[in-house]
Amino acid sequence: MASAWTPRKSRLSAKRRHKDGRSATGRSLGRNSDRRLTAMVGRKLKELQRLIPGGEDLVTEQLFTKTATYIFHLRMRLHFLRALSKLFKKGMRGNESKEDRKGKKIRDGPRPSEENKGNYEKGLQKLFENRSL
Repeated sequence: MASAWTPRKSRLSAKRRHKDGRSATGRSLGRNSDRRLTAMVGRKLKELQRLIPGGEDLVTEQLFTKTATYIFHLRMRLHFLRALSKLFKKGMRGNESKEDRKGKKIRDGPRPSEENKGNYEKGLQKLFENRSL
């Protein structure tokens, strides 16, 4: 019965072969991998520049700073939208019956008064006016 195990040396030498089967030397393998790595990093930076608004005109350090800021603002928007969604869900519960589809009791939250509704709408208006996010 033949074993699937091969000696370590032959496994490594199999990795160091050109596509046409010629053996690659250690020195050229290192240079090629450095070139490939540099090319790959360059492609990733170009892609990042494309994804970040205004990123095409930035140098690498500025691009990373802008990316971090952009991610932070996206997280803040997500946090805001989730909070807004929760508020709307709570507001919609007042219009439904006291039981959900499965017959479970829905906990009643406080219902906003007319005065609170106005404050809520003013708050939303201020948030959308100050679109610094």
